Amino acid sequence: MLNRREFSRYFLAGGAALLAPNSVWSGNAVASPQQSSPQTFDLLIEGGTVVDPAQSLHAPMDVAIKDGKIAEVSKNIPKERAVKVLSAKDRIVTPGFIDIHTHCYDGVGAGTNADRYCLTRGVTTAVDAGSAGYATFPNFRKYILNTSTTRIVALVHIGAIGTAIGPGSLANLDWVNPQLTAKTATDNKPVVVGI
Repeated sequence: MLNRREFSRYFLAGGAALLAPNSVWSGNAVASPQQSSPQTFDLLIEGGTVVDPAQSLHAPMDVAIKDGKIAEVSKNIPKERAVKVLSAKDRIVTPGFIDIHTHCYDGVGAGTNADRYCLTRGVTTAVDAGSAGYATFPNFRKYILNTSTTRIVALVHIGAIGTAIGPGSLANLDWVNPQLTAKTATDNKPVVVGI
């Protein structure tokens, strides 16, 4: 099963075919009740409406989590198998959403706070669409990428300062340096996924 980081990598590389029927997504996350073992789960989210198009799920189900990963999705998982139980009755339970175009350089240009903007809306992974260029990327990584609870992957802006002054950052083509941009992208893998 792909995790969110792998999904982002495939999605950005044009791997939308992964969402096709019978792909690597099919059947991997859902364990049937007969496959379950008497293991103890860290968390049981019970009674929510599970919506996961990749698994063709839209039904009231329980979700069991062990070591930060989905261990079982089925109906009526016994509460005794979980250390902590959370009721999701009358709520939707879904995999974290991915925002594929946002600007997360909080306080710079049109940047927003990813934890306040994304997490509160169910977005657990965001793709920053070039808020920082080669000259501003070190601080973007230090103060935003390294401190955010939201998983953020980034595109490096071709202009030196990114979107700090809006579309005007490309008004002076002396600020465009493909070599420094490529070096910044290479030096900041895996958080940089493109330019």
